[in-house]
Amino acid sequence: MGATWRFPSRFGAGLLFLVALVAGGCDAAGAYRATLRDQTRALEELAKILGSVTDKNSMEAAGAKLDQRFGDFEGIRHRAQQLPPPTQEVLGQLREEGEKVRQALEKVQEQVRRISALPEGQKFLAGFERMHGFLGERTP
Repeated sequence: MGATWRFPSRFGAGLLFLVALVAGGCDAAGAYRATLRDQTRALEELAKILGSVTDKNSMEAAGAKLDQRFGDFEGIRHRAQQLPPPTQEVLGQLREEGEKVRQALEKVQEQVRRISALPEGQKFLAGFERMHGFLGERTP
């Protein structure tokens, strides 16, 4: 008969986990870095969707896309909130990712300003108040 596979002992499982972390390049900033990268991608996608808004018809199309993506955006926000506050050392390691998030957020805010000047733009934007948490804004 062939060899049977067994679940490794606790020591073996711990060793496998450690090897996976080292092989994956995991460091103290890894979870923060991954979350910031996901936030950047989501904000860039949000800016792209908002960038497609030019009139009432495109508002409806963009609204449908935003509704579809809302759960993903919320998941990223929730994951970020679950992380403990980073140490100063970790913050230092995340400067580049933090700058990318800031730039992506500026693009979103630029689109929001542009849309707010469109006819019915304010109404369209008001329909997405629930996204304020993702954008780091607080609703009253």
